Amino acid sequence: MTTMLRLSTILCLLTLSAPLMAAAPTPQSARTETWPAKESFEKGIPDYITTEGGKLSLTSAHLQDGKAALRWDYKKGATLSFKTGPLGNVNVYTGYGSYSRSSFTLRIYLPEISKGKLVVEFLAAGKLAGFYEIPLQHKGWQQIVHHYSWHTNIKWINRKLRGKLDQIRIRAEVPAPSYAIFDAIQYNTPRDFRDARNPVTKAWKPVQPDFSKEPKPTADDLKKLARLEALLSRPPNPKVNDAHWEKRIAYFNKQFASQGIGSGHSLAKAYHQYFGLLGAIANDYRTCANPVYKKKFTKLFITLNSWLQEQGLVVQGSVGKSNNYVGRSYVDAIFKMHKPLAKANKLEESLNFIKWSYGYDNNLFPKGTPGYTKSMDYFHNEAQRLLYIALMHKDPVTRWHHVSRFRANLSQQLITSIKPDGSLFHHGMHYFAYGQMGINSVSGLLNLLSKADLPVTEKALDITKLAAMHMRWYAGGKTVLLSLCGRHPSGTQRIPTGAFLNLAKAYSPYRNGNWDTELTRAYLRLEPQQANKPAFKNYTPEAAPHGHLSMPYTGLGLHRRKNWLAGVKGFSSFVSSMESYA
Repeated sequence: MTTMLRLSTILCLLTLSAPLMAAAPTPQSARTETWPAKESFEKGIPDYITTEGGKLSLTSAHLQDGKAALRWDYKKGATLSFKTGPLGNVNVYTGYGSYSRSSFTLRIYLPEISKGKLVVEFLAAGKLAGFYEIPLQHKGWQQIVHHYSWHTNIKWINRKLRGKLDQIRIRAEVPAPSYAIFDAIQYNTPRDFRDARNPVTKAWKPVQPDFSKEPKPTADDLKKLARLEALLSRPPNPKVNDAHWEKRIAYFNKQFASQGIGSGHSLAKAYHQYFGLLGAIANDYRTCANPVYKKKFTKLFITLNSWLQEQGLVVQGSVGKSNNYVGRSYVDAIFKMHKPLAKANKLEESLNFIKWSYGYDNNLFPKGTPGYTKSMDYFHNEAQRLLYIALMHKDPVTRWHHVSRFRANLSQQLITSIKPDGSLFHHGMHYFAYGQMGINSVSGLLNLLSKADLPVTEKALDITKLAAMHMRWYAGGKTVLLSLCGRHPSGTQRIPTGAFLNLAKAYSPYRNGNWDTELTRAYLRLEPQQANKPAFKNYTPEAAPHGHLSMPYTGLGLHRRKNWLAGVKGFSSFVSSMESYA
């Protein structure tokens, strides 16, 4: 290579790498900004925050962080300025998978729904660079998260000024005076791109379905409904003495005091970390037989739940939706307490919140053509919680219609999510790790519904059975083909053996009260120690799968000889890998 060519190559490489180096985040030690990483007003109202035509003060009435928040009383035309100085690089990509991108987080409390709007403006040397609007359509805390450059919802007037931002200003375009409270503001912080949150533009209301044209439930139907509710209930234990409940109540009171739970306090940790405490109170309420202590547990539960609602655990509130893995324990706790909450007129707000969080209306009462979920997460995290929501409707006839709609929805979800060859789709592809969790969770739910004589369709059971029976081909008792492991590469994931027995029992309404023979025999091969129990006297363990099986939806060819397996996993533009990651 000539000297000139070497120099040209080096210059070319330097030129190509320059944009990558420019996009790197500024080290914390090199920051020159005067604004804090999070402004929580714990040291008073900083000098860089001013107002024209309004009034600033500190308040502890409504908090998101610490002991103080900023209250801005405004009238038409008033402005609130955050003269931060240079905000620096607003195009940072960092964190896990570079998912975190530069963002502006505004936590704002509005006292009521009203007309008008607040306009948040981003300025550079006095020039307007971009803006977004906050309609006054939400009561309470909402958390607005806009990324500066990634799929941003900031309306940029001049994108060239993004790298020169030095001031954020809020203008009041309102017909009447009012106030807003701000806390825990983050001016330029990398946040996961999935954290993006737009301002509330319209108050959310749950669907009120019209069941007048639906067949009315019979007395026998309502008995089945009552049976289902009984199966989900745990009877009180009168043998537990009062001294135990005194200790439990003292324990909860101590937790409330030490964790600062109650009015005038902000969250000391992530909101979902309080769900365990809610669940513990709910469990004690259900176990306790003494009505005096049950009232005390109810009061404790309402105190904690109401405080969380003040912090934003409401529809469109500052914590956002609480679903998937995070929300399960909250729905469970509310379900266990729904009767005392309803009696105290405290259920509706929580019920609406979990309906909103779990997309209950979109799942069960969609507008237009239903869009069924194609992910095993639905069966592992959502399905049972949607049933709980259906069962929390007060009127028995309405409750019956909601449960009926849920059963129909669950049936179709199974048929849509599980492919005709038994492939278990998660995020658009076959993935055993989530597939086995989904089948394990939903099998228990299917058995529960069948016990109440409220089964899903036989077609839905058949496709679920197919998925379970095909698991026996590509996974052993304690191992799975490495080519199916994705981001769980140990190869030691287990088949959910209990799912086979639950599914076998779920067939009872379609088998004259008997279990499905094939599923039961498969269960006994996987759990041979159970074979001598009286319940299985009419069943024998199956032989190991033997022969060849193709699963085209996941590009999988399987060849078994008793207890050994050769598997070939294919990949193409039609059959992708499964969450392999780096």
